[in-house]
Amino acid sequence: DIPPLVFAGVRYFLAFLILLVVFLIANRRAPWPSLPRRMWGRVLLFGLLLYTVAQGAMFVALSYLPAVTLNLILNFNNLGTALLGAIWLSERPTRLQWIGIILALAGALVYFLPVDIPPAQWAGVLAALVCLTANIVAVTVGRDVNSSRAFPPLLITLISMGVGSTALLAAGLLVEGIPTVSLRNALFIVWL
Repeated sequence: DIPPLVFAGVRYFLAFLILLVVFLIANRRAPWPSLPRRMWGRVLLFGLLLYTVAQGAMFVALSYLPAVTLNLILNFNNLGTALLGAIWLSERPTRLQWIGIILALAGALVYFLPVDIPPAQWAGVLAALVCLTANIVAVTVGRDVNSSRAFPPLLITLISMGVGSTALLAAGLLVEGIPTVSLRNALFIVWL
């Protein structure tokens, strides 16, 4: 009963609020860690891609596609991440990792094919491809941000989730409006 963007936005914004409480408790006696100015752009990009674009597109895709079709498309995440990591981060997957990626893709294709996509589901396929692309780039940006290990992961997650979930919730409310949430749906959101 809740439109997909609002559902995803509420879910991740609630997770951000819980993480904020954890962060405040964990840092109540210590000085708050801070990010240098050069890191803010990458952390904000990471949050917007991972939470706003990827998660928003995934929930939109699920409103048009069966989960099995979306899962097939998202199985290309490892291949895309390996390729982008090789280009952007100069990470070279090992032969064993390439074999694993190929086996995983082959297994997904054997299991899920043939996939018959009716014309009414093509909007979902487009949303799934947006989700896949945003997730690949976000994971690579996240690995770049966290590779130095100079910044606490809790801080990176808090900032990126805060920015991304706020933008996702705002976009959902702007596009889909304020829904009526039943007690059952509220419990689902809290559980997730």
